[in-house]
Amino acid sequence: MIKSLKIKERLVFPALLPDRGNIIDLTLSRDMRDRIALTQKEMADTKFECVTKDGKAQYKWDDTKDTGTEIDFSDAEMVFLRSQIDIFDKAGSITPEMLELCLLLRDS
Repeated sequence: MIKSLKIKERLVFPALLPDRGNIIDLTLSRDMRDRIALTQKEMADTKFECVTKDGKAQYKWDDTKDTGTEIDFSDAEMVFLRSQIDIFDKAGSITPEMLELCLLLRDS
């Protein structure tokens, strides 16, 4: 299933993935993490930068140049992502930053 993800969604995406798990889950996670990574060209085109403010890293980019990147998720990856979203939802752990990505992935 092809989804168009903008930079913000791709930065939030790793928060949905587990830190630990079985081999299959972690392999799926690694493969998705590799595919959503920002390329050097995207960073240059959108003037992507990391700035430190009050001791916190913040990312900035030209959102008008972020047209989204199409990511092709397998059926197994979508089942996995929906189960991860369900876990976060039941635990009340979805943050405002995660909401749009969760809705995009869950409702497709």
